[in-house]
Amino acid sequence: DRNVTLTAIANQTVPEAGTADVGFSATDEDGDAISFELTAPGFASLNLNLQSGNTRTGSIHIAPGYDDAGPYLGNRLRATANHAPLVDSFFDVFFDITVTDVDRASVIDPIADQTVAEAATLDVPVHASDADGDLMTLTAMMPGFGSITGPTTGSGDLSSSLRFTPGYDDANSYSISVWITTSFGSVHIFFGLTVTPTDRPPVIDPIADKTVAEGGTLDVPVHASDADGDLMTLTAMLPGFGSITGPTTGSGDLSSSLRFTPGFGASADYTIFIWITTPIITVHATF
Repeated sequence: DRNVTLTAIANQTVPEAGTADVGFSATDEDGDAISFELTAPGFASLNLNLQSGNTRTGSIHIAPGYDDAGPYLGNRLRATANHAPLVDSFFDVFFDITVTDVDRASVIDPIADQTVAEAATLDVPVHASDADGDLMTLTAMMPGFGSITGPTTGSGDLSSSLRFTPGYDDANSYSISVWITTSFGSVHIFFGLTVTPTDRPPVIDPIADKTVAEGGTLDVPVHASDADGDLMTLTAMLPGFGSITGPTTGSGDLSSSLRFTPGFGASADYTIFIWITTPIITVHATF
């Protein structure tokens, strides 16, 4: 019987997570049954076709995973022809496999949209990982009231935090972008931030204690302001000889006056109450 023969196989280079299929063909001129045996890493496998006449073909499927980077030398494919009752013949071919390293992109955990009120504080956790253990650097694009309050670098795993402290007048919708950068590239995610309005209470300017003589007249200026521009209404609890002599409403700013005209016999100490009311809240002052 004539010996089986096998085509040569070239050395192969495959990236991690890539694939390669390498064809081969064995021939036994006597038409004896041909079988194959592959000695190679576990990520290489045989795909064989049925024998046709004196030839049998197939392919080697090479599919390395991540962490398989490296050289794999002296892999062997053996073709064996069954010459029973004579001694079988075999033919070996050798080839190398080189698996090149492929960097896996960092992964940032998704962040749901967030809501915070003006003048409040919101802390948003940020977590990123890199399966290759690369050094990651965290940056973010956010409004001026946002900051990174946790670590900004980490190898393989990075847990940090963003803090938002919006002031009054910051009510709006914002798009926040979070970036993770390694020496191989950058990835990013977005999340929405909604800052809701917070009503600021109106402020009544302090009024010092006053003195007026019986039969005299005292005018006491009253000033209130509302930073949100709300409509303010002025009321007061006064003795019978007191009255509001100026405007009683104003939006954002209200300047008014109280007049006291005590008669004879009105001598006493009085506590005067002033209220400013908006659609949101009521504040008061006394003198």
